Amino acid sequence: MSLASSTGICNEPVLHEDTGRVSDVAEEFAEWLFQGPSPLEKILVTKSTKEYISFVSDLTSFARRKLWLVNGPHLLIALRAFMQRHVFLNRFLSGKENTRLLTAILREARGAFFEVESFFSRSELLRYTQRIHTHFASFPDRTVRHLPRLAQHRVHELVADFYKKSGAIQLPYADKHKRVAYQTTLTLLLTSELIANGRYAYDDAGQAIPIDGEV
Repeated sequence: MSLASSTGICNEPVLHEDTGRVSDVAEEFAEWLFQGPSPLEKILVTKSTKEYISFVSDLTSFARRKLWLVNGPHLLIALRAFMQRHVFLNRFLSGKENTRLLTAILREARGAFFEVESFFSRSELLRYTQRIHTHFASFPDRTVRHLPRLAQHRVHELVADFYKKSGAIQLPYADKHKRVAYQTTLTLLLTSELIANGRYAYDDAGQAIPIDGEV
């Protein structure tokens, strides 16, 4: 049996040897997906957990959905929030203009995803991205989590991450429709501006890190 945490942030599961039970703590919008079938379904899926736990025959499509509709938009909106010097993503998304920005990013990702993954319907993907929108706007995630890689001169890691989470899905879409995703492309250009100007060296707490002897 395989497991994927499709949405949300969870702690490390804990095995209680005296009872044989496994417990975990997850944020409100967490979703657990198990690749089954498994006798655990009767134990884990109850009235109180059925919104958060599901058993599916194959995790492949769900893993792609998480990568391209959760991880990709999260990277894009976190970078845009950082560029405007916001420490917490939820505070950035408290403004109407930034809320519309996230809506546009999710719409671009959803449109491209629908072209390459036929497992989900348009209505299912719309409901999913609406949930993700609420998730991002509610959880106090730090916008600088992606930046230490740059401060440590690992620019290639961020670019590779950007491609895996956004570029890999947007390039086939752009080639087919002869147009690019505006907000995705703009975020990449703005990120390159950050790198070119050296305004990216911050630690996890948002404090400047000296680069080559300078702050």
